[in-house]
Amino acid sequence: MAGGARGPLVIYSGKVDGRAYLKIIEEALPSFIENGFASSNKNWMFMHGNAPPHRSKYTMKWLQDKGIKVMKWPAISPRS
Repeated sequence: MAGGARGPLVIYSGKVDGRAYLKIIEEALPSFIENGFASSNKNWMFMHGNAPPHRSKYTMKWLQDKGIKVMKWPAISPRS
């Protein structure tokens, strides 16, 4: 989600590891970016949590290789 834009709902069954997570991202992210941002807008960041597939070396390398900026997220979110 970003502003008024939404990406596709992806339903996945099975164990999600770094490779499976990237397969989901590769299918969903391009259309979301295309529909959510002007093609000239490169000022966006990807946000995901700290689940092991999100922070795996495989995932982080793929995101870095694609030039996708990732929002830093605390390991444990502050509680109110």
